[in-house]
Amino acid sequence: GQPLEAIERKLERDTYMSAEEARDFVEPWVRIAEPAKLRARLVHPFDGEAARHFCEFESIRVSLANLMGFPWIAEAVGRRALALEGYHFDVANGTLRRVLLPEGVAPVAGEAG
Repeated sequence: GQPLEAIERKLERDTYMSAEEARDFVEPWVRIAEPAKLRARLVHPFDGEAARHFCEFESIRVSLANLMGFPWIAEAVGRRALALEGYHFDVANGTLRRVLLPEGVAPVAGEAG
């Protein structure tokens, strides 16, 4: 069938996605974080760097909320069979932080600040 043929074509190429395919994939994926961007601009309307930083954490919260939109995930969380946690890794300074709900961040054990 067609899906199998598409997979076979991808396997025959040297790259996994063409630039156009990557844009087609990345744009909707990034659009998911639109609520985070809007909230960041409301919370930090005059500080672009603070808004960017806030948006990084807020987009993780949006992703967690989106996951809770799947009934089987929400049910498993409700039964405590599954715990959803979000983490942010800052490449510039090598820190890993847990993103708390509904807001805030906490260092991972063993890390300062």
